[in-house]
Amino acid sequence: MSLYSRQETYSRPSADTRSVKFSERYVMGKRIGDGAFSTVKECISRQDGKKYAVKILAEKNSLYHHEVRSPRTRAAANASHPNCVTMVDVFEEERTYLVLELLSGGSVLDRIVESEFFSEKDAILVTGSILKALEYLHSQGIVHRDIKPENLLYVSNDPSSPFYHTVKVSDFGFSKHDCQVLKTACGTPEYMAPEVLETTSSGYDEKVDMWSLGIVVYVMLSGFFPFLSSSRPALFKKIAAGDFTFPSPYWDCVSDKAKDFISQALRVKSEERISASAALQHQWMTEGVSQCETKLHG
Repeated sequence: MSLYSRQETYSRPSADTRSVKFSERYVMGKRIGDGAFSTVKECISRQDGKKYAVKILAEKNSLYHHEVRSPRTRAAANASHPNCVTMVDVFEEERTYLVLELLSGGSVLDRIVESEFFSEKDAILVTGSILKALEYLHSQGIVHRDIKPENLLYVSNDPSSPFYHTVKVSDFGFSKHDCQVLKTACGTPEYMAPEVLETTSSGYDEKVDMWSLGIVVYVMLSGFFPFLSSSRPALFKKIAAGDFTFPSPYWDCVSDKAKDFISQALRVKSEERISASAALQHQWMTEGVSQCETKLHG
């Protein structure tokens, strides 16, 4: 499910895209991948020949399509940070086209599928990239609301590259800017925080992203979800109760620091959940792990 490729410096075109067609500014290229609500293709700028990714939105999910068009989502998508995928252009025609920077490394999900699970050393590097992005986003009043491995993209797939472990947060379709209280239930069920699923909840805030990150870290280190069930209602009940464990033998060689990091991110009460800034200072992030602790699954 590789979505984007290549790290470059990007500048937003000065022309008003509302009066210009996508095909006037870009040449459509090969298909890169398909998401739940969109198709992603490569495109080339007619102006300078640079390659970008274009996300073409499907109309079938009205909530996603509505959210991605909203001013608060657009403001969030314009976030400028080294660990956030840059949105370059937007075209609203018969379909909506989102032009994004192109990355070559594939997604975190790709690497989980390839290796089954990560060493703690690699997981720490990925988690650091995500936390830096979330710390910035949350400081700007932006909540992503759909943190998951598919939306975490590597800058490079070259092991010799200094950017091989660098990750950028992508897909701001459900993100919101400058909202003190959010109430819409959206995102991906397996990564949703309890307060998002709670119909009687008074709302939620940026801490939902930290819950999702906790799920991501758990999956990176084990290759499976902390909350598993054969039905959605049963899954939601487990999430609401925070009912998860670190089963043997899969977690026997994982450090206590990693387990504590996950446990602090997966606190059911959002006010007790670790923040992005605090997570960056957690022992697992600052001290790392010894060589023996990085060998997982026996």
